[in-house]
Amino acid sequence: MTKRVFIALALPPDIVDDVFENIDILTAANKLQKINWVKKEGIHITLNFLGRQSEAVIDQIDRRLKILAKKTTSFKVRLAKPGGFPNLSAPQVIWLGVDGGVKENKRLIDFQRELKVALKTLPVTLDKRVWRPHITLGRGKNRAKLSIPRLGINEKTFPLSRVQLIESELTTSGANYNIINEYKLRP
Repeated sequence: MTKRVFIALALPPDIVDDVFENIDILTAANKLQKINWVKKEGIHITLNFLGRQSEAVIDQIDRRLKILAKKTTSFKVRLAKPGGFPNLSAPQVIWLGVDGGVKENKRLIDFQRELKVALKTLPVTLDKRVWRPHITLGRGKNRAKLSIPRLGINEKTFPLSRVQLIESELTTSGANYNIINEYKLRP
């Protein structure tokens, strides 16, 4: 049996609450748009989506994440402006940017690269596109222009200290997430 899995950075609970409150603001401002907004338990920063993997490969990913977490020190980042893929004019994905200033953002980018290096000898497909750290807020169905009201979370700084290996089960009402394992970074 295979599982659809990805690796993410977990956010502190107060940041998850703030992000979710702002999803409510976006929902109210875009009532006529067809958007699947992220559920509260789905708020995180995706590092790598790995697709369907066997239990044997998931065990190997788990071992490598344990090693990487033990040698990585936690770091801080800050929330940035909302955006969209491919753009906010007709987004398929609506997101909140994550930035850390030059020094901390480099640590975040370096961590994601180290993760790719740790996984590159496994039979997984790693995204070759430039990684843009973000928190997905929703997925648009009709790619219509959104109304983006002023959100109350820009520039909030917070620590990232937990990495999660997560199973994603797709349903008609969106994805359900099951944490397979969590790894604490060094303080």
